[in-house]
Amino acid sequence: MNNNTLRKRVALLVERDAAGEKKTGGKFAARLSADYLELLERLAILEGCSKTEVFRRAVSSYAEGYEDVLHPVSSYP
Repeated sequence: MNNNTLRKRVALLVERDAAGEKKTGGKFAARLSADYLELLERLAILEGCSKTEVFRRAVSSYAEGYEDVLHPVSSYP
């Protein structure tokens, strides 16, 4: 992602944070191919957890790459 695109997207995050749109949780549905569904189920079995937990861990791992810009208001005074 180039810097200009990143700046625009960070500005969208700042606007969202300023509007106070905080979610308290909810349900998420996704349509996965058979291969991804099989992978998700196998990972859940190997990890000894639910498919939801595998998904949470995957998103958390992915988010680590964006830590410096994911929460721009709290990161930049």
